Amino acid sequence: MLRSVLMVGVLGLALVGCGGSNSDNGVKPGPDKIKPKPILIDRYPEGIYLGSLANDAGDIVRGVNGYSQYVGVGFAVDVGTVGQITQEFEASIAEIGGEANQAGDWYSLTTKASKTDKLLHDIDLNYCVYEGATSCPVAQASTEIGDRLLKPLSSLHRAQLESNRFAPNFSPILTNKGFTVETDLVTPTSLLFVKTQALQLNGELMRSLVGSEWLGPTSHAKASHYSRYRFQQLPSGGLIINASMLDEQGQAQCRVTSERSFNAKQGLLMTFSVEMNLDEQLNCNTYLKNMGQSDEFVKALQTPQTVTIGFIAGESGLPTMALKQVAGDYSVAGSGLFMR
Repeated sequence: MLRSVLMVGVLGLALVGCGGSNSDNGVKPGPDKIKPKPILIDRYPEGIYLGSLANDAGDIVRGVNGYSQYVGVGFAVDVGTVGQITQEFEASIAEIGGEANQAGDWYSLTTKASKTDKLLHDIDLNYCVYEGATSCPVAQASTEIGDRLLKPLSSLHRAQLESNRFAPNFSPILTNKGFTVETDLVTPTSLLFVKTQALQLNGELMRSLVGSEWLGPTSHAKASHYSRYRFQQLPSGGLIINASMLDEQGQAQCRVTSERSFNAKQGLLMTFSVEMNLDEQLNCNTYLKNMGQSDEFVKALQTPQTVTIGFIAGESGLPTMALKQVAGDYSVAGSGLFMR
């Protein structure tokens, strides 16, 4: 990480600042000693995003219901110090719909871009495109000249995202900011992102999470994706999370738990490290193997995983949880949208 993160508890976040004299003995520096402020490049405005996919400059890829067949979330934060600010953006987009045991494509994106240097802009993409199989190896693509792939969100795609139904009973409040990340894949693919109105991690929101359960939409569910998350409060006051896949009977599989509370980023995002205990690893191995999942996927789930969480404001007044979970090279939380 390029900056330290702040460990917080469930009762809220504290913001602290510092101040001091801006010159010695009140003497202002001469004009020749004043350093010009750097011009900042705002490629990934801070916030939480909704994502979709298009194969060209035309329509988004649609499912049988007429809405987007690919849904995802993204998180952008500024890290570092003045003069050396880096914008970090991470996102995942997954194919939704179809049978729960049916495999689906997914894309996992990570970018880092200097806010002061035009030449520093890395984009890394992990993706898996299924071709009738139950599993497939992860493919990767990357570039150190990300500006050639980062494009403005076209007015056509913006209108399509604004009219899209990302999930049932979900009415996000969208902003006028967004962008497109093109890819170098054999089939040209554009990842589309529009910024939402996000909720800050204030005390009221944090207290409301204690004991809460969040589920992915049934229409998005895949048996090999995590689809249920529960928050618990530690005796110390911290907040931990449990995550489960759900089988066809609704039974929890491949359960992972965080041992300690989360780290916060910019009062907007929570990050947890979650792991699976040894007994659960044996059961999970059997569950996934019976579905035809690969050894690589099973092994990835047995390693520490990272969960990033933020909350999107809705027109109904109820928040929606936006979440990305990564196990090794795999994105394992499907569309990343969860409702209480």
